Amino acid sequence: MVTGIGAGLLLALAQGWQTDTTVAVERGTRLEISRLGGDVTIDTWERNAIRVRAEHSSTERIEVRITAGAATVTARGRRGGRAYIVDYSLTVPVWMDLDLSGTYGDIMITGAQGRVVAETVEGDVVVEGGRGVVSLQSIEGDIELAGASGEIDLHTVDGGIRARNLDGRVVAETVDGDIVLSGVRSADVTATTVDGDLEYDGVLQDDGRYRFITHDGDLAITVPERVNATVSVATFSGTFEADFPVTITEARRGRRFSFTLGSGSARVELESFEGLIRLLRRSP
Repeated sequence: MVTGIGAGLLLALAQGWQTDTTVAVERGTRLEISRLGGDVTIDTWERNAIRVRAEHSSTERIEVRITAGAATVTARGRRGGRAYIVDYSLTVPVWMDLDLSGTYGDIMITGAQGRVVAETVEGDVVVEGGRGVVSLQSIEGDIELAGASGEIDLHTVDGGIRARNLDGRVVAETVDGDIVLSGVRSADVTATTVDGDLEYDGVLQDDGRYRFITHDGDLAITVPERVNATVSVATFSGTFEADFPVTITEARRGRRFSFTLGSGSARVELESFEGLIRLLRRSP
C-alpha cells in the first residue's frame, strides 16, 4: 500500500496537468506541430478557431503562436526546453491544412478537408479525409486512410497499409507489412511491399497506369467486369491464377508474360517473386 506523499504523487501522475485553450484563426491558416512526443487526436468543426487540449506535466506549458499563414503549437519544458511527453486533442476548422511530425506516438485525424501531412517514427497514423495532398508516413507503425482525394502518398517500413475510398494518384509502400486498397478511383496507382500480401479492389481506367509488386507475398487484384487493360505478369517461383479466361499474347524469358483485356488501353504490372498472383473479377 502507498500512503501519504507517495499516494499524492501517484494521483498527480495519473491525472496529469491539462491545457485547454481556444484561439481564433483566419481562413487559410495552416496548423503546424513538430517534434511530437505523444499521441495526437484531431477532429474538425465549422468554426474559424483552434481548440487545443493537452495532457502534460506541471513543468511543461503549451504555446499557440499565430503568424502569417500558420498556427504553430509547441510544448515547452522547464527553462524553455523541449517537452518530451505531451498528448494532444485538437479541434480545428474543417478547411485547415495540417502539418504534423514527431518521434513517437499515434496520429489520428477525422474529418479533414484540407492538405494533410502526418509523419511519425514510432506509431500508427490513422486519417479520415484529406484533400489535395495527403502524405502519411511512419517507420514502425500502421497506416490507415479513408475518404481522401488528390495526391496520396502512404509510406511505412515496419507496418501495414489499409486505405479505402480514395480518388486520385496513389502511392503505397511498405517493407514488412500487407497492403489493402479498396474502393480506389485512380488512373495512377503504385503499391509495393517486400514481405507482405497485397490486395487491390478498384477501377482500371482507360489509359491508366497500375503497378502492384511484392517479393515475399501474394497478390489479389480485383477488376471490374468490363475493363480495357494490357496486363504484364512477372514471377520467379510463384504462380498465376485468373477466375476468368485469359489468352496470353506475349511470353518473354523467365516467368514473364502478358495478355490483353478489352482494348488494352490501361497498363497493369503484376509482380511477385515467389507468391501467388490472382486476378479476380468483381461480382456484379
